[in-house]
Amino acid sequence: RQMVMYEVAITSAGSGPRSTAECFVTLRGELGEYGPCALELVPTASVAGKEVCDVIALDVGKLTAIVIGHGGEGSSPAWHVQTVTIRRARTATEEAKSYDFFFDEYIAADRGSKALHVQLFPTAKSGRGPKNDGSRGARGEGA
Repeated sequence: RQMVMYEVAITSAGSGPRSTAECFVTLRGELGEYGPCALELVPTASVAGKEVCDVIALDVGKLTAIVIGHGGEGSSPAWHVQTVTIRRARTATEEAKSYDFFFDEYIAADRGSKALHVQLFPTAKSGRGPKNDGSRGARGEGA
């Protein structure tokens, strides 16, 4: 397997500050799992509440799920995640691919998901797929 670039774009309700905690994503695919990968998210000027970053990771093939979360540290660790879009860069053998995940909850120990990380599954292309249930995913909690 080769290393590939993934663009991670996260939207949240409103344009307020995001979590003060260290955020991460773990990629799960048909070829295996890679992560957790630190997310150094940068707000976009074009869309309020949208942050993006690039992650270089081992190719996991077609994404089947992601685990997204944070370490719970800082003065305001709660993180509202509405949608996650992951775009896998084109490689020598495959075209670029995009995967959408819908959640629209807080990732926080005290509200929303009641967990510091959640496992999300890709939604339908139309955006009308099922809402993810925020099942606990990695780091030893029911993975």
